[in-house]
Amino acid sequence: MGEISHWLPMVSMADIDASLSTAQSAGGEIILAPFDIPQRGRVAVLKDSQGAAFAMVQTARGDPEHREVD
Repeated sequence: MGEISHWLPMVSMADIDASLSTAQSAGGEIILAPFDIPQRGRVAVLKDSQGAAFAMVQTARGDPEHREVD
């Protein structure tokens, strides 16, 4: 016990800056400030109010279209 988790869920956001503001208002903490990845988009890493880490991603070209999988 006491080991740090080695996985990081990523959530796609249409507006990462607005989403970061909302997350902070709800008790979230920015661990890694937003940064740009050329041709890919913008990423930030946060902790929620319970301490769970996750990333927010705003893709440069938007998310792929949803499709059903058989």
